[in-house]
Amino acid sequence: MNPTPPAHEELIRLDLAPAAKVARRKRLRKVDATAMAIEMPAIAASILPPPQVPGAALSAYLESIGKPIVGALQPHRAINASDDCAARWDIAPGTAMLLLTRVAYTQDNTPNEITDTDCRNGYDDFIAALRRDDFAAPLQL
Repeated sequence: MNPTPPAHEELIRLDLAPAAKVARRKRLRKVDATAMAIEMPAIAASILPPPQVPGAALSAYLESIGKPIVGALQPHRAINASDDCAARWDIAPGTAMLLLTRVAYTQDNTPNEITDTDCRNGYDDFIAALRRDDFAAPLQL
């Protein structure tokens, strides 16, 4: 992941300084052989594992430095596929879809990841449990 300047929403939702960078990637989620969702996380580059920690999972790295993700907010909303989204899915622009936007927080309520997930119509049966019980501090959002 090569860090780049954040988009406007990433800058605000992750509470970043204007000169900050974010790292992005895309993950295709499948059920059997059928693609059902595309996750597009953006992570503050300042919390990425250093290059000398090869293959480090972000969650394990954050745990090791005392900044684990302990909670998240994940609103769901219906959208009509934009031209870009339609091209990703090979569907007509305007097709009904579901958009999940998760913002993950550390124990001190610092946001450190925002993930947009485009979900195909007909594959939107989700359950999300995003709270770690071993941290007592409630999210104050």
